[in-house]
Amino acid sequence: MVGVSPVRAVVTVAASLIAASLPVFLLSALAPSIQLDLGFGEAGLGIAVAAFFLAAAVSSVPGGRFADRFGAPVSLRTGLAIAASGSLLVALFAGSRWSLAGAMFLGGTALGFVDTGGARAISAAVPVTRQGFAFGSKEASIPAASFLAGASVPLLGAHLGWRPAFGIGVGFAALVGGLVSSRLEQNPRRVDPDHEPASTRADHPVSERTHHAVTPASAWPLVLLSITAALGGGAAAATTAFLVASSVTGGLAAGSAGTLLAVASAVAIGARLGVGAAADRRASAAVPLVAGMLAIGGAGAIGLASASAGLVPAWSAGPVLVVSAVLAIGAGWGWTGLVFLAAVRLDPARPAKAAGIVLVGLGIGGAVAPASFGGVAGLAGYATAWTIAAAAMFLAVATATLAHRLAGSRA
Repeated sequence: MVGVSPVRAVVTVAASLIAASLPVFLLSALAPSIQLDLGFGEAGLGIAVAAFFLAAAVSSVPGGRFADRFGAPVSLRTGLAIAASGSLLVALFAGSRWSLAGAMFLGGTALGFVDTGGARAISAAVPVTRQGFAFGSKEASIPAASFLAGASVPLLGAHLGWRPAFGIGVGFAALVGGLVSSRLEQNPRRVDPDHEPASTRADHPVSERTHHAVTPASAWPLVLLSITAALGGGAAAATTAFLVASSVTGGLAAGSAGTLLAVASAVAIGARLGVGAAADRRASAAVPLVAGMLAIGGAGAIGLASASAGLVPAWSAGPVLVVSAVLAIGAGWGWTGLVFLAAVRLDPARPAKAAGIVLVGLGIGGAVAPASFGGVAGLAGYATAWTIAAAAMFLAVATATLAHRLAGSRA
């Protein structure tokens, strides 16, 4: 079977990820209105965001096995159907923090199928020398969803309300699902993740385009990459979830806070594309670039803590907030394409399963961090919460560095 072009494969995967992740960013961007209507505070918002990412963590490894067994097109369509269902529940039935959290949990399950299926599609359709940029493009779709959500505050939230915004998410997921091509993989080879013979794994590439030299992957580098994803991704998820609410608490208008989230997310899009291209030029640079981006993101979180604590002069508070948000989200959230690229290089025979292991970390971090951040912010204030987010990013720098040393040239 003749597959689709690499460009179409990447566009399909990116659109699918936008549709699957849009609900949690709509929740974050429209949080002030949703909280007012449903009657809950920061802790309730953290629970709803955590439910989404917890579902992603729970579904990631099963989703990866599903994608390796049934192929990328089936996995993407399944995930998009789940995403549409979750958004529909929010739009029609969310009436409390708990019903909202339940709907977000269902929606988060979609990521376990879409993200891992997307990794398999890129590994199969894109030449190995261009996969860094391809994975960067794939992951750029996540801040693109955040950008769209931030832009929706003045465009949709102020005029139509938050429920119709989720209704639009339903239609978008359904549209993308209908456009997923059955030819997304060229000559796809189905894999039983548990019973594939070792000789098969070693002798056959995932696709004729990738020409991988398959090397048995050590478990520890993948585990450390997952831990890095949990720490760094959790801090980034909390940052995107609470930037608008924190900025409004600090005196910024809701529309301006939404615009700030959109701008920072746009920077993250460019960062994911740029570092992905850099990883293509130097194969061993992927994980060191992850560490560097997280260090910059940690510096941004420290800036947000300083602004929230009133430690900067009043005349510079606005610029400090803007620069810090751009660093915390643009850099601190701009590395995820690299960590998926490194995982696939560690186990190219089963790319969806390897991606699923990384997604476990992202999901756990996304589940634990926003809920913890919301609780800390409610009890001790945003300055303390931003300080903890910065510490998590710096700790992720250490785990990424260790993963690189153990993996060597494979990642």
